[in-house]
Amino acid sequence: MPMDALQQILHIQRKKNQQVMRNVARLWDIGQKAQTPDELLDALHPWGEDRDLRFYNVLPMFLVIASVLVLILGGLLHHYFPFFFTLLASVGLGFWAYLIHESQKPIDEVIQFLRERMLSLRYNLHFQKLPDNFTDPSRTFSVLAQLKAMFPLFSKGTEVNRLDYFASTTWLHDGQRYPVIIFQYDYIVEVATTNQRGERNVIRKINKRQWGAFIFDAPVLGLAISNTGNDFFPPYIQEWETSDIQTNRKLDIYGCDAHETAKHITPSFTLKLYDFFEKFTGDLLFHPRESIVCYLGEQDLFRLQSKQVEIQEISHLRGHLRTLGMLEYNLFKEHMLKLLS
Repeated sequence: MPMDALQQILHIQRKKNQQVMRNVARLWDIGQKAQTPDELLDALHPWGEDRDLRFYNVLPMFLVIASVLVLILGGLLHHYFPFFFTLLASVGLGFWAYLIHESQKPIDEVIQFLRERMLSLRYNLHFQKLPDNFTDPSRTFSVLAQLKAMFPLFSKGTEVNRLDYFASTTWLHDGQRYPVIIFQYDYIVEVATTNQRGERNVIRKINKRQWGAFIFDAPVLGLAISNTGNDFFPPYIQEWETSDIQTNRKLDIYGCDAHETAKHITPSFTLKLYDFFEKFTGDLLFHPRESIVCYLGEQDLFRLQSKQVEIQEISHLRGHLRTLGMLEYNLFKEHMLKLLS
């Protein structure tokens, strides 16, 4: 009877998990074929099969528990029964549990793929890709390295300064196209002391993260604006004060040339800057020679919002994708376009 029950459980687990894997494969196919958000959502309903997106791992869990119990009993009864055989049985049960356990990774991967696919369709975001005006995809990371070198914002880390996660898009506004790269900036700050012999001792390392954007085909203004209190470096050396006292208290404004700065910092532009930095905390740099703007700040431009968080079946996934949004990104885009216009 116990063997019959075990075979039954194995059969159910195998059948359930095979169905889940078919669901995963079908989801990959749906994501690759969908051309609009509605197409993607419509393909998820009605599903027509078992809608599970959770592997059936009851038996492995019981085997792990049995393995631990056998080991404990073997330790208690080692005077009556050789502990070696108990250990062997415990390891065997644990190894069997490992063999039949299904990892959540395939489900997590397809959900992440569908998230990015939905964001690509809904917001025209292309993850880990440069905008279309960069024609050579093999130069992706060299392009990012060049962009980092153009702005004095990416040396905050004492050990690591990375832009590994990014997405590209194109903003359209008043007939103007702005290629954009949204990125995540990861860096590591070392907390260190120096002893009497001048040797540096690292106490701990702190992982930090900021988010930002490179916007292309923007006005060449040669300005640096911040509400973080950070100091700027050449060529942004001309400190500037506007005619608005409140703005001067809130923002630090630097230019490359006093005459050019005076031309660009108009009352309307000052108001746009004030509105932008009411919503965002960070540094905004207009390159002095290239038509590129760089923003780096504290708000997570990749942060996702959805009413459905826990995903254990297809209907949950559909609800998650249907309500998936990027509020910070939308707000950033809205205020940045006002600033550029």
